[in-house]
Amino acid sequence: MDQRATHTEHDSLDLDQLKAIVHDRLRQQRAVSEAIWDAGRAMYEADRRGLWPQDMPQGGGRRKKPTREAWAFRAFKIRVRQARKYFGVGEHLGREYVAGTGLCLDRMEQLYLAPVELRDLVRDLGVEGLSPRALRRGRLAAMPLLAEGRVQDALGEAERVARRCDAREDRQEQPKAPRPPRDDDQDDGPDAETACALADAALLHVESMKTLPADMLDRARLEYLARIGEELAQGCRQLLDRQPEPEDRQETAAAAPPPRQVYERPAPNMPIAILPLLAAARALAPAARERLEQGLCAAVAGKPAEEVEALLRRPYEDMVRAGAPAELAGNWMALLTDEDREGRGRFALWFGRKMESSALSAYLASLSDDEVPPWLRRDRESSGAP
Repeated sequence: MDQRATHTEHDSLDLDQLKAIVHDRLRQQRAVSEAIWDAGRAMYEADRRGLWPQDMPQGGGRRKKPTREAWAFRAFKIRVRQARKYFGVGEHLGREYVAGTGLCLDRMEQLYLAPVELRDLVRDLGVEGLSPRALRRGRLAAMPLLAEGRVQDALGEAERVARRCDAREDRQEQPKAPRPPRDDDQDDGPDAETACALADAALLHVESMKTLPADMLDRARLEYLARIGEELAQGCRQLLDRQPEPEDRQETAAAAPPPRQVYERPAPNMPIAILPLLAAARALAPAARERLEQGLCAAVAGKPAEEVEALLRRPYEDMVRAGAPAELAGNWMALLTDEDREGRGRFALWFGRKMESSALSAYLASLSDDEVPPWLRRDRESSGAP
């Protein structure tokens, strides 16, 4: 059966008709695979035929062009990560291939991310009820073997790893009696060893490909490897976050949330040196950068200072560790958590544009007229921008 998305009745529909399909399917059950595909296909058609930009406000000057994910958020209130999944389902899968499976959006994402050789297995395991995380681990474990052309070995490894991961998740959901920690305790030790071996193998394959002429390289696979590298960095950062603090920082772990920290504001009319801060922000891990951008959006939106600080505290600490001067980073935090909502909103907008934040651009593009902060609306009206 053809797994690819082929031409359908969606091809001849206009934008309003495509949007009506998405709204209707989103109201249906989340695990109705046909409804998910219909929504994804309609969104993909609006992108493939270049229809969605007519829904977005037209900007001028140096304003960045809106993205299809920003359109999805504006039209359907679908967040960026979820929107990418819908677009991927509509582009890479066929309706007949997922019909009747009952797969949710997360499992269908793993299905279209899987190479063609693995898709039937991933689909069957998803129908069986294995979690999206287990499907993802199985898919990644099979990649080195597929790269060597060992398809049957890759299928066996993908199923073995996926089932082991799913069984471990089931065990973790069951209540366990607490036991005292042991000195030799390691979090997911065997899996960490497997992950290191797979990472080493992937690096070796990438190094070997550097000797090949450009016309022999598969661009889609290289983009896939780059995306997996970003996910790997984010996953490792999450694992590091779970590690205990060094002994000299474990003195008093209070159950209550930490009090707001006092940050020193820069002297009046004193410009803030932005280059070290931009360099540190660009060096953040993907998860920390995403949290930073969320904090900037919250500041622009006029959220309470405590909420903005809660989002920015970890990126602030990581930026200092990445080399940003502590005093300068403190000035930065003071401006972003100032009680003056307009002041911190203006600074957040300025800094986000300097760091070329795509999340902030998507957030601004998604705002309806009544959602735009008053100070930003005044600025737009005075400059004539939409």
